Amino acid sequence: MQIFISYARADLESFKIADVATALEQHNEIEKVYYWDRDNKAYQTIRQYMEEKVEISDVILTFCSKNSNDSGPVQEELEMALYLGKTIVPIFKDVDDLSLSLKIKRGVEYHSNDFDGFMQDLMLILSKSEKSTNLTEKLFSMAKNKSAKLSIQDKIRKISAKVGETLVQVEQIYRNSKGFLLDDQISGLGLANSNLTSFPDLNDFETLKRLSLLNNQVEFLPDNMPPWDLLTHLWLGNNNITYIPNWFKEISNLEILDLSNNKLGLFPSILLKDLKKLKLLDLSHNLLNSFNGKELPSDLSYVNLKNNKIRKIDWKFEDAIPNLKHISISNNPLTEIPDNFGNFKQLEILELDNTHLKSLPDEIANLPNLRYLYVHNSDLMRIPESFGKLQSLEKLWIFMTKIEQLPESMSDLSNLKTIYLDLGIIQSAKNKKIIRDLSRNKTDIIVYSGKKRIS
Repeated sequence: MQIFISYARADLESFKIADVATALEQHNEIEKVYYWDRDNKAYQTIRQYMEEKVEISDVILTFCSKNSNDSGPVQEELEMALYLGKTIVPIFKDVDDLSLSLKIKRGVEYHSNDFDGFMQDLMLILSKSEKSTNLTEKLFSMAKNKSAKLSIQDKIRKISAKVGETLVQVEQIYRNSKGFLLDDQISGLGLANSNLTSFPDLNDFETLKRLSLLNNQVEFLPDNMPPWDLLTHLWLGNNNITYIPNWFKEISNLEILDLSNNKLGLFPSILLKDLKKLKLLDLSHNLLNSFNGKELPSDLSYVNLKNNKIRKIDWKFEDAIPNLKHISISNNPLTEIPDNFGNFKQLEILELDNTHLKSLPDEIANLPNLRYLYVHNSDLMRIPESFGKLQSLEKLWIFMTKIEQLPESMSDLSNLKTIYLDLGIIQSAKNKKIIRDLSRNKTDIIVYSGKKRIS
């Protein structure tokens, strides 16, 4: 396993990056750890270093903070890791420092006063082969208070008894009070990778705020559940779920819903209508043929529909989702998008790559905050002349398309930092002036021949 550490240089000492790298390299299963401040002497630029090392690494450790959120290199590393499908493990001191796209990842909380405990938690997540059928022998991240009146094992037995006999391991337990006495209210359960084939009995857990059942084999969700008025995060990704029951509409405080990598052929979006606080919806890697977004809640910031079978989107957007910042519809047989996509005034990232999309509506120019647009590997034949109005656009992916001529207005994209396009576009005499204008604007022009990058 090779690991790339992504961090803001201002956090080098506070996260003890050098110590983390050294500790990781002591494990036989970890072949190499890369981080810039140790390796930079061999490289001219951080971009060259990042492009090479992220590509060859298996896991990206992303140290999240206010500094990293403001760091251009860190955001580029994350963007590349997502694009390449790398395993990403966020590390954080404050959960508020996690972006919405990272909150659905399995992360590790960093404890400055317990470095060894942090490393044990990290290795538990990095380990791909660790399996245990004995609850009392597992390492749990719930043991922060050394003076707890009952042993960790006793608490685990209590949780296991409530959840049911099928539970193999408890990955993580959050609690409301610092002492974690036996009668404390349980505010979170992490039951990922527990070999569950059915939804556990959680009727006694009405105080839950976070629940993870990631990476199990659950097929059916129960028809009835406790009120769960406090639940804000629900991770059900990587199961075999085929339908969504009506009780979803009653989780009124839900902010994050992950249903990725299941077997949903239909998603009743009307169940989300009353989830006024929902910010992140992940339905990627399912079997959806269409998506009706007419009932989506207004606070949504992130919608992930990639890797489905969606041919049609029936969304009545208008001003219904004013805060939407990121939409991914990649890897779908989609042929068109609605004109009213232009109503997403806060949209920053739009992923339409690996589709059958033939054209973009003129209204796409009405997205004043659009920064990243992915339309590569599609049937796209033209870019509208209005494209030059996208003054916030920083990166554009249009390689492996059927585009032959760029619109003249593309010369007006003064903030465009990088464009990825086909060799044929560069070689065409019709595009020479536009390419020259982009170069004058200091836009990096990345050229592809098919899937192969050649410059």
